[in-house]
Amino acid sequence: MSASPQRECTSLTEGQRPPFLIACLSMVLNGAIVVVLGALLPVVVQDFSLGTAQAGMLVSSPAIGYVVATLLAGTLADRWGYREVWLAGTGLGAIACLATALVPSYGGLLLVVIGLGLVGGLLDSGIDASISLLFGPRSGSALNQVHLFFGVGATATPFLVSLGLSQGMPWRGFYLLLAALCLAVGLVVRGLHLPRPTTHPLGTSLPLGKLLASPLVAYSALALLVYGGVEGCAFSWSALYFNQVRALAPELASLSVSAFSIMFIIGRLVISQIVGRLGAKRVVLGGSLLGAAGWALLLLLPGKTLPWGGLVLVGLAFAGIFPTIVAEAARRAASHTGAVTGLVLTSNGVGKIILPALVGWMAEGMGLAWAMGLAVIFSLVMALLYRLAWRSKALPQDAACAGILSDRA
Repeated sequence: MSASPQRECTSLTEGQRPPFLIACLSMVLNGAIVVVLGALLPVVVQDFSLGTAQAGMLVSSPAIGYVVATLLAGTLADRWGYREVWLAGTGLGAIACLATALVPSYGGLLLVVIGLGLVGGLLDSGIDASISLLFGPRSGSALNQVHLFFGVGATATPFLVSLGLSQGMPWRGFYLLLAALCLAVGLVVRGLHLPRPTTHPLGTSLPLGKLLASPLVAYSALALLVYGGVEGCAFSWSALYFNQVRALAPELASLSVSAFSIMFIIGRLVISQIVGRLGAKRVVLGGSLLGAAGWALLLLLPGKTLPWGGLVLVGLAFAGIFPTIVAEAARRAASHTGAVTGLVLTSNGVGKIILPALVGWMAEGMGLAWAMGLAVIFSLVMALLYRLAWRSKALPQDAACAGILSDRA
């Protein structure tokens, strides 16, 4: 009888290297797609003459597609293969970016950015499940390293946006460039050879409802829901915040997204090396509490320069939270990697819909600075939710144990 997939993969150094490198490349692309709208938001708002509530709908709409994609992709990946979901993300990315570059109206733009959310959901689901399967017990460190490159894409893109805007480049041109990059990355992913998903002893996986009945999955999902919303505020609203509240020019305000992303790179580089010694609990709880302090500094410090310190602290504090929660949930639900990964990513996407949109709605009445104060509160809530997840039991290792979960429901 062969060893489990997780044990086999930890010794396959040569087998791990190509998927790992391509995952890093794909995450650069994913980061660029996620943050480009936030970096371009001041220009898009001017182009379509939008209010803050309309802008809030625009920046939260991609999360609708993300939720749909991750909800379906995790379970489908367990059956069809993780590479196929990964490849679908790059193909759809080319189509959605091209459509965004050509759309003529605000209503049409709302629809196509939902498609961009589908892209992010497919990429996250395919990549995260693949790396979790390949690296097993070391997936926490591996996923932090892979998601570090999300920060690379998220950092480089606003700098390129700032440079392009200063040279008169239209905002639509950035999406044409992203469409070409999606095609190129897709060709590389197509040549990957990945292990097949785990075969369950009874030939089936647990239904999604029974997975959510597990406190481990439920609390992990809720923690990522809150995280998604708070992170979404940083990527979606920071440029407009520095533009409207701190009176910076659009090309300078857009660099706030880069500053946040640079801290993601640094933070994930550090966390990937020490997460094994610190443990998931310290990484997530410590990051949540430091993140709350960073948001408070961002909103309360005076002037145009000092608030950047708060943004830097938020980026460093939040850097390791997402990959650590995903990796730990997948590790403690080893026979349901794809489905559990999909569920927690779906919850992350729901958060990206709710909180950024809520901030936009509240900003209409009380101003953007006060509305963004929600980020402080939700950062503290995230710490509480993950503490509950950490104290929960791991999932049964096969579908034959499903009755254990149904008793808890």
